[in-house]
Amino acid sequence: MGRNILILQGHPDGRGGHFCHALASAYAESAAKAGHTVRTVEIARLEGLAFMTDPADFAKPAPAPIAAVQQAVMECDHIVIIFPLWLGMLPAILKAFLEQLSRAEFALGANDKGGWPAQNLKGRSAHVIVTMGMPAFAFRLFFRAHGVKALETAFLRISGIKPVKNTYIGGVEAIGDKGRQKWLERIRNAGAKLR
Repeated sequence: MGRNILILQGHPDGRGGHFCHALASAYAESAAKAGHTVRTVEIARLEGLAFMTDPADFAKPAPAPIAAVQQAVMECDHIVIIFPLWLGMLPAILKAFLEQLSRAEFALGANDKGGWPAQNLKGRSAHVIVTMGMPAFAFRLFFRAHGVKALETAFLRISGIKPVKNTYIGGVEAIGDKGRQKWLERIRNAGAKLR
């Protein structure tokens, strides 16, 4: 039975043409061929995406373009987040998007009894795909993947999304076309098998 997949393309360059865009297309095409319903949101192309500066804005409803993505999240079974590693973490535009997405208790709800907040996104799994210039082993070993672990623990898992799979694609400038084609094939396989 087909599932609903939401791909969040987090590359900051909305013009496209980057390896992250090719990865998103590869995943989407193979998942659709496998019978799944796929929707892709290009975060850099969302209208009116702004940085939040007032903590009080978290309690306010999301702007219409973000509210549409909130609806897509609620309708999906599996979320794929793709982005390039910038300064050891996710790009600022992706962080801004996640903050906007979390408005009005969308991801986390208030707990009247105190303690752990209500996890409003339970029942969904996620696959985080990250490209980077450094070797992936260096990111895991020396940086301990903190930039991605923060996304996983402070947004995905805390809101109830699990399991979460991470794929790190290192040395993207050095692997050449052959190396990129190998990675595209791996991501196609992941899309077909919904991993």
